[in-house]
Amino acid sequence: MHLVDDFLAAGTQIKTERPGKAHGVIPVDSIEGPTVRLANGEVRRIDDPEEAKEIRNGVEKVLDLGEYLVNYGEFVENNHPLAPASYVYEWWVQEFETAGADVQAMRDDPHVDLEHPDVDEALAWAREYDCPLHPEYTYLWHDVSVDAFEALADAVAAGDVVEGVLAIERTETTQHALESLLVQHVATPDALRIPTWRPLARSLGIDDGLRKTWSADDLSAAAREWDDGENAVKAINEVAPFEIRERAPTRIGNRMGRPEKSESRDLSPAVHTLFPINEAGGPQRDVAEAAGTMDDSGHRGRLDLEVSDRVCPDCGEHTYRAQCPDCGVHTDLHYECGDCGTVCEPDEAGRVECPRCEWEVTAATYQEVDLNDAYRSALETVGERESAFEILKGVQGLTSRNKTPEPIEKGVLRAKNGVTSFKDGTVRYDMTDLPVTSVRAEELDITADHLREIGYETDIDGEPLRHDDQLVELRVQDIVLSDGAAEHMLKTAGFVDDLLEQFYGLDRFYEFNERDDLVGELVFGDGAAHERRNCRESGGFHVGRRGIRSSVLSRRQAAQLLPPGDGD
Repeated sequence: MHLVDDFLAAGTQIKTERPGKAHGVIPVDSIEGPTVRLANGEVRRIDDPEEAKEIRNGVEKVLDLGEYLVNYGEFVENNHPLAPASYVYEWWVQEFETAGADVQAMRDDPHVDLEHPDVDEALAWAREYDCPLHPEYTYLWHDVSVDAFEALADAVAAGDVVEGVLAIERTETTQHALESLLVQHVATPDALRIPTWRPLARSLGIDDGLRKTWSADDLSAAAREWDDGENAVKAINEVAPFEIRERAPTRIGNRMGRPEKSESRDLSPAVHTLFPINEAGGPQRDVAEAAGTMDDSGHRGRLDLEVSDRVCPDCGEHTYRAQCPDCGVHTDLHYECGDCGTVCEPDEAGRVECPRCEWEVTAATYQEVDLNDAYRSALETVGERESAFEILKGVQGLTSRNKTPEPIEKGVLRAKNGVTSFKDGTVRYDMTDLPVTSVRAEELDITADHLREIGYETDIDGEPLRHDDQLVELRVQDIVLSDGAAEHMLKTAGFVDDLLEQFYGLDRFYEFNERDDLVGELVFGDGAAHERRNCRESGGFHVGRRGIRSSVLSRRQAAQLLPPGDGD
């Protein structure tokens, strides 16, 4: 990911040739990384992200992007035939065991590394057990032609070994062959120097004394004509003293579907309060500017707005507010036909129709609103000053059916805490769903103590959880957030606490001071399909909530936030 200038980030949606549909990109450190040619002539495989960052400015060409891991379920879901996989350790070790090797004993031996053996072990195993060569030393012979294979064999046989490094003549053919095979080497002006040369030489039918054990006449016609001579796999298997598998028989092309998304979901432009101000707030939709706008009669903040007509059930006062300004009682929507003046009532389905005109009736009507008074009253109600925020942004108009504006007090507190409102009055943050099975505390910028506090007692091997680098299985109910999401949740929690205390007169709930306070907090899923977030979660939770949106509030918290009778 680093070597392609971070074009792909964690969470980027890509469209792949197979098995189909789209995928979310996540880094995997258990598969082979890219092979690159550096400006100094060195061809090197990069498996460490820190190394990739160090050398990326010196990369002259990316020869191979490495392996791509996709789960079997994607093929099943898309009804796509399984494509031939690359020859990897997991495949090789089964063939090694079938050939008669005591794999379990080797795994128990601390001196044996089955996955990354040294050259002597790999060659000895292939010879003694008559099994394919280990994938660590299996090159991409299917990517070179038979002619290039023969030219490379002649060059290796004519080379010299100096201080354990094989030097062969540098020609365009041999250099291109080594790069296509992904053999790590260093190119000098007149030679190609190969440090780990014995697996290459043995595969080419050349012994440790650089003696070629075959001639061109020994190659069969079938090997020469395989894939029109552009694939040397059959040829290499005729001359090598062991079987050599196809290392990467399938290539996968892909393109970016959409960039990674992990950011606040805002309206365009972003707003703090769903209170209409028409054009009075200027291009910034500044509520303070609209409140100070003077009309022709010399009054400040008097605006004709399309808002809901509501009536107090106790005193009969008409207002646009959800709460009567005189007696504090929750107001009801007032439906009056604009043509004949008939007061209407909603039916059982909530639909309102004038019985005389047979027109659908809404509670929306144009009213003169004293925005200056409403704005100043909102600041006073929540005990805030204009210096608490940089700007308070409203909307030009409401899009809801009855056009009930929300209290400006909520917008003041959103602006103070640095969050914005979506069109339904919610505070949202979009991320990409990425299933994950295991995590380490140090990777999450937390400690093992945090994990123990929320119930994690052992790692994946059953060992007591004591250290930050131990791998633990992520439980089905737990999710991992991005840094941006954590910061947004802190801001949202601050807004909710201020709303509870300063507007509703209730106790603060979260009282967060830092990111660590988020660990162990309860969230619940609720809502829209095909929403994509940068949220790491267990496979079980991912399946259970496909098409569900996560929320920062639990149902208990949501019930506490909105007392009965408040709002529509």
